[in-house]
Amino acid sequence: MGPSSMVGFHGFPPAARGFRDRLVDVLLAVGRQAGDRLCSTRGVGDLIVDEVLVAQKRIGRRSTYLHILRGMNPAPELEDQVALVTGGGRGIGRLIARELADAGIRVAVSARTTSQVEETAQEIDGLAVTADVSKQEDVEAMTATVERELGPIDLLVNNAGVGPSRTLPWEEDPADWWHVFEINVLGAYLCSRAVLRGMVDRGRGRIVNTGSGASYLPLGAPSSYGASKAALGRFGELLAGQVAEFGIAVFTISPGLVRTEMTEPFGDNMPWTPPELAPRLVRALASGRADRLAGRYIHAEHDDIEALIERADEIVERDLNAIRLQR
Repeated sequence: MGPSSMVGFHGFPPAARGFRDRLVDVLLAVGRQAGDRLCSTRGVGDLIVDEVLVAQKRIGRRSTYLHILRGMNPAPELEDQVALVTGGGRGIGRLIARELADAGIRVAVSARTTSQVEETAQEIDGLAVTADVSKQEDVEAMTATVERELGPIDLLVNNAGVGPSRTLPWEEDPADWWHVFEINVLGAYLCSRAVLRGMVDRGRGRIVNTGSGASYLPLGAPSSYGASKAALGRFGELLAGQVAEFGIAVFTISPGLVRTEMTEPFGDNMPWTPPELAPRLVRALASGRADRLAGRYIHAEHDDIEALIERADEIVERDLNAIRLQR
């Protein structure tokens, strides 16, 4: 198969022809190694992303053409959806935004730092919105912007969060301690509240909260972060019960210990979770196939979502994947 017959390359603008030729060479090289599997592998873009970035530098362009790779291997089952990912400017939020965009979803990303969300949005051909999720006026303006630009929000990913302070509790400013709750809990509530009215009216929608093992593991972690994530998990479970009758599913996930700017101080000797697992889990939840598991706590690394879907009735009946008091 020659370069002219490769699917998806007819849309390259003239300025990107050098990039096109380089990318064709890369794909053909991968194809020689992967054989016929190339055309059926969903993650083909991941296999060559480093080469793509090298090619970008060679042509001196800031913008990316990664969306063309997605066009070669689309996931049409999610292409009619709109998603809002808070905390989408970096770390896990950025990875989730990429995965959802790869699935064909129209994605908006929000954060307090404009430069970060603009970079993410440019990468995924999405919408950037600057907002502080702890402020009701920001949240309402954010959701209005997303719905005006992209359409009704089908999926909300409450990923915005701040990490723990290392200050001892009796030395910490109470306002700093409480600020963790304002972002991690109040922010999730305000964003959920803002999208729920439309979801209820349409009779469908999904909300995914990014939780943490700090909410239940017996660690000597700072009190503000673990307690805020415990509150977020309980909020998600109770909200799931309140909105189920309206066709809305709410989940809390743990991404595992992903190496990000927030967790980098932990050092090298940690059981780091592969960063792609949480985004793939959110993509599966966005499909609706796991709606029976609404209200459950799902771990991106330790739970096999496909197995959970198959066992959904058993999990609900036995009240599994839930944080409960044991006696």
